[in-house]
Formats: sequence, C-alpha cells, structure tokens
Amino acid sequence: MKYFYQSLSQPTQDRISYRQNNKDLLFKIGDEFEKYDFTQKPLSFKEAIENRLVQLKETGKYLRFWFSGGKDSRLILDSAIRMNIKFDEIVIVRHRLLGPDYTLGPWVEIQANAVEYISEIKSSLPDTKITIFDFLDEDFNLVFGNPDWIHHTPTWYINTAMEQQVFYRYVNPVKNFVEDIADRIDIVGSTNPHVYWNNGWKFVYVDLQFSQSMYDTCENFLTSPSYPEIAHAYASAIQQQLESRDLRPTRFEEYDRISPGNQRLRSVRGMLPEYQFEIHKPSFEWPKVFMDSWRPTNDYFWRVNESYKSFLNCLMCYYSQGKSTAFNSYTTLTDWDTVKKEIDFGGILSKEFDLS
Repeated sequence: MKYFYQSLSQPTQDRISYRQNNKDLLFKIGDEFEKYDFTQKPLSFKEAIENRLVQLKETGKYLRFWFSGGKDSRLILDSAIRMNIKFDEIVIVRHRLLGPDYTLGPWVEIQANAVEYISEIKSSLPDTKITIFDFLDEDFNLVFGNPDWIHHTPTWYINTAMEQQVFYRYVNPVKNFVEDIADRIDIVGSTNPHVYWNNGWKFVYVDLQFSQSMYDTCENFLTSPSYPEIAHAYASAIQQQLESRDLRPTRFEEYDRISPGNQRLRSVRGMLPEYQFEIHKPSFEWPKVFMDSWRPTNDYFWRVNESYKSFLNCLMCYYSQGKSTAFNSYTTLTDWDTVKKEIDFGGILSKEFDLS
C-alpha cells in the first residue's frame, strides 16, 4: 500500500476510523520511501524528473495523466514532451457544479490553463488520447449522496468529489468517464515536502497534502513510493536555495522573506529553475486561499472550503438556492461534527526525513 496511515493491526486510508482506533499516529508514503537514505548525494532535480518519466514508461502500464494546467502538471507534461515520452491518456476535468450556464469560478482556470493549452500543443501529442469532461451536479451528488464519503479522503471541501480516490469509488462506475483499465498508473500533480532546519536540514509531509493520491492506482509524481530519488532531489534543491538566501526556516515557518502567507509552498517551489516559467494564462489562476473572514452563515462547511475555487463554488450554490442537489446533499447529509473533529485535530505527520 502507498499513501496510508500506519496501524499496528492493518494499514488504512480511512483517516477518521484510524484516529478513532489509534493513539500513535503516523502517515506513510510507502515502505520503500521510508527506508531510503536521504542523506546520500542527490541527483539534480532535472535529472530526477527525467529518470522518473523514463521509469514510469518502462513499467509498461497504461499512463493516465490528470492535467490541471498548473505549474506542477505543466512541469510534468512539458518535460515528457521534451523527452518524447508519451502518456497514453491525458484527462482534464472541468468543474460545472451549477451546469453549463455558469462559467465562473474554477471552470475558468481549467478552461484557460488546461483545455486551451492542450489545444495549442495538440500536434505534440499525436498518439495520446485526450479526455475532457464536465463534472456536473449529478456527478458531485454521486459522492455527497453517500454520507460515508468522508471516510475516503483526508480533506472535505466541495471539490473533493473530483479527487481520484472518491471519483473512482463513487462516480466512474456509474458514469464511465474514463475506461477502467486495471493495469494503469494515474499520475497526478505534485506534493511538495516541507523543508526546514532543526539541527540539520530535514523535511516532512502532512497527510492533508495527499487529497488526490490515496487510491491504489494513483501516483503522486514528486512523492513516489517507488522512486524516492525525485523527492530527495527536490528537497535537496530547496535546501540549497534556502542556504543561498541565508534562510533556515523552522518547521512550517511562513518563509516570509520569500513570500508571506498562504502562497508559501508555491513560492518556495518557485525558487527552483525548473519552476521558473509562466503557466499558459497566469491571470486566470485563482489564489490558493480566500483570506477574508466573512462568510454568509456560521455553518461549518464554510471552514473546509478555504480556497477561492471551492469557496466560490459554495457561494454560487448557496445564493442559487435549489439549483444544486449535490450542494444540498453536501451541506445536509455530511457528518460535520465528525469532520470538525478532524479539522480541529489538524494534520497527521509523516516521519521526519533527514537531509543532512
């Protein structure tokens, strides 16, 4: 198993039940990752990216790449095209919770930076299947109409319905948006480790970062259980950049001299040359977190929808009363008392990995 919670009895991806039944909590990437020596000399980040793409291709499995148009997925796709490594399929999901008449919110970002970008470079992908579909109210409701959905994710915002671990469990068996190919790898964007100084350079992960990856066929590109060298290369490159700026942040410090507030990990990632490019239409990218404290009501679901994208989806649904069955299911059928306990508890850490 990969991306799971370690238990003495049986590893699990059900965070809620895990917390109810265990006192010593640990999130694990995978056994091979945990055993890897991160103090050895790393590869360059560019070399590790290229090696990882070759390794994925050499598995012989069907490679399905979930493309959002953001910097992580662009880094993966552009590197693959440069190396002439073909994905079997590229999937783009457009958020259409209130139907085709609503073109606000996350739909705009995906349309501009994923759909339009793929359209422009399609000649570079002659043998790759391109799958683009709209995720509608009925699709969201296939998730939120089942109150047990909260057990199959470490996050509970409204766009969770499109994350692979719930998409494959609740939606695709009904809608068949993508073919059920058993011998496949679902490649998703990247999770960046928190690199910090604590009597030496170290890094750590938090389970909440893996909302897209906790499904048996999913593979987080930068945090691969089978190729820890790529996480090592990334973390070491970040370490070098921090040292060159005379920065020794503590764990989860805000790196304010790089960029304050909620863009922290994005800004740290942006120190690396490999990430110093513009996405297709940067003006259409939404900020990560909606910082304003105002919310229409005191209902708890607002708290877990912190990003602009998920907040705007909820806001449009809230003020379009009766137009979204899924939003009604989400707000009324979800066990928010249980979710609140998880949010109040906070993230569950991985082990602390030594870089030096």
